[in-house]
Amino acid sequence: MNGYAKLAEQILAHKLVSSAASSSSGSDKVVAGMLAAAGFFMFFASALLIYAAYIWFNATYSPDVAAALTACVTLLIAVVYAASAFAVVHFKYVKMKLMALEVKSQILDLIEYACEELEEPIQENPALAVSMASVAGYAAGKKFL
Repeated sequence: MNGYAKLAEQILAHKLVSSAASSSSGSDKVVAGMLAAAGFFMFFASALLIYAAYIWFNATYSPDVAAALTACVTLLIAVVYAASAFAVVHFKYVKMKLMALEVKSQILDLIEYACEELEEPIQENPALAVSMASVAGYAAGKKFL
C-alpha cells in the first residue's frame, strides 16, 4: 500500500510542479521576446508586401482598381493572421484540457485505490473508524475555521 501511494504522490507532484515551473522559467521570456521580434518583422514585411502589391497593381490597373486590389490583398493577409492566431489558441486550449483530464483521472485513481485499501479496516472496526473521523473533522474544523 505504502509504495503505491508514494508512487502516485510522486507522479502527481511531478505533473503539478512541471506545469508550474514551465510557465515561470527564463526560457519562456526569451521565447516571448523572439516571438515579439518575429511579429514585428512579420508586420514590417506585410507592410512592404502591401506597398509592393499596390505599386504592381498601379502599374497594371488604374489607381482606384489598384487600391481595391491592394485592400483585398490586405484583407487576405489579415484573415491568414487571424486563422493562425485561432489555431495557436485552440491548440493550447486542447493541450490544457487534456492535461487537466489526465490529472483528474490520476487523482480519481488514487482516491479509488485509497478507498479500496481503507475499506477492509473500516468494515472490521466501524466504531473506531467513526470516532477517528470525528476527531479528524474536529481537528480540521479547529485549524481551518
